[in-house]
Amino acid sequence: MEPAIRVSRELNASVVVGHQILPNKFDLSFTINLITNNQYEQKMVYERIKFMTESMFESTIFIKHGNPLLKVINGNFTNTYSQLHEEPYDSIVVDYLYLKAQAILENKAIIDQLSLSSWQGREVEFYAEAEHDYSAYNKASWIRKKDVKPWYLRSDIWIGDYRGDASDVPNWEDLGLGWKTPKDEKTQVIQFNKFKGKLVKGGKSAN
Repeated sequence: MEPAIRVSRELNASVVVGHQILPNKFDLSFTINLITNNQYEQKMVYERIKFMTESMFESTIFIKHGNPLLKVINGNFTNTYSQLHEEPYDSIVVDYLYLKAQAILENKAIIDQLSLSSWQGREVEFYAEAEHDYSAYNKASWIRKKDVKPWYLRSDIWIGDYRGDASDVPNWEDLGLGWKTPKDEKTQVIQFNKFKGKLVKGGKSAN
């Protein structure tokens, strides 16, 4: 039997619904089946989920692509933002967080279930599960280039399909969160929200 773990995390983010920007606090619970038998890789499964909630999505803004406020946020906010197909209600956000979490684990583990509740959602729980059909998310209307995966299907640390100054954006190895045991070096401390997104004209995205 594959070992399983449950990871509970909190996430502070904002949601844009219509013309309102609303602060929100999410409670997340991951049920994860570990595929890898390597103990270091098992540790990294937990550490990547922790980094996703503490750094990648912390203080981000969830917004439906095409919302007029997207251009305002892009030009005036230092927060990262994540484009969604629909309005960012909890029942929608849970799917995107599930897909991104599964992507960053890179087949070292399978997330059987992610439960999500939030303050704005009156603490009603919503679930994303491995057996759900996520084929509707395979394409994103804001990406015009062929064979480019949207942010929630990629294993990198980006949580939106934009690029600011990407020259100093770390990868998993830079963060000490690669799958191979790193050498004894000090892990780089990253302030993730300093990377400002840039809305790409025509909806094109770089990989």
